[in-house]
Amino acid sequence: MAKLRDSINGADTWVRLTPSLVCKRKKPLEGGSYVSNVMTFIDHCLAGAATLDEIDDYVERWHEGTIGHGMELRELLGMSKQEYVRWMQDPSAIEEIIAARKNNFRPIKS
Repeated sequence: MAKLRDSINGADTWVRLTPSLVCKRKKPLEGGSYVSNVMTFIDHCLAGAATLDEIDDYVERWHEGTIGHGMELRELLGMSKQEYVRWMQDPSAIEEIIAARKNNFRPIKS
């Protein structure tokens, strides 16, 4: 189990890390680990704490500066660069992105 900071509610949450809850950082942590300390929109969806239609709320709050300090929007959402471009071109692609993650599909590396 690992403690992650919930980027939306600001609470510490204990979760069992699964591939869907592991995010790459720009620099590896000591020992080569890439575990992020922030739960993303996709993490919240997979955990049942958010629904797909809430993505606009996350985007709005990111623009307001209330969540995701120091993060790119795609990082807060939990998307690779390729997934983010696909979602920007077709917002309904979020359904496919989430479905792929539920089926343990590894996101395209960013």
